[in-house]
Amino acid sequence: MKKLIILFLFLLYVPLYATGQQDLSDATANFYKSESITDKIKRKISPKKYWKAVINDYEIITSEISASIKEIKLELEKLRMTKDIEMRQAILFAKSIGEDPKQARVDFLETYKEDIEFNIQFIRDEIEYYRLCRSYLMVAKNELSKLE
Repeated sequence: MKKLIILFLFLLYVPLYATGQQDLSDATANFYKSESITDKIKRKISPKKYWKAVINDYEIITSEISASIKEIKLELEKLRMTKDIEMRQAILFAKSIGEDPKQARVDFLETYKEDIEFNIQFIRDEIEYYRLCRSYLMVAKNELSKLE
């Protein structure tokens, strides 16, 4: 449980631009690999318009991901702050219906741990996706600057 809390605190303060970003040449190669045929045609016909649209799309996406990460961090903080109260409620409920309070505590802690692990994994996935989108955004800005 202590490791989960330490990991939670680390993720709470990890900057989104931290290590793990690809350099621009790798990101450019990956961007072009993921490009559809329609995108290739649009890029050839009107490159400035295409890159401006790509930049706009990735700015929106990175903003939404950032908001999602903040929301999950708040959810983790809420779980941490309400843990004791909710555990007491689970124990009291178990007592009131004649079940073992120790088992209610164990069940609650197991569910709590699963919730924390799920949210931490979600944050990790979102950070990875954020980094990918951010690298594609840099590619698009770089490509647009070549045209201007």
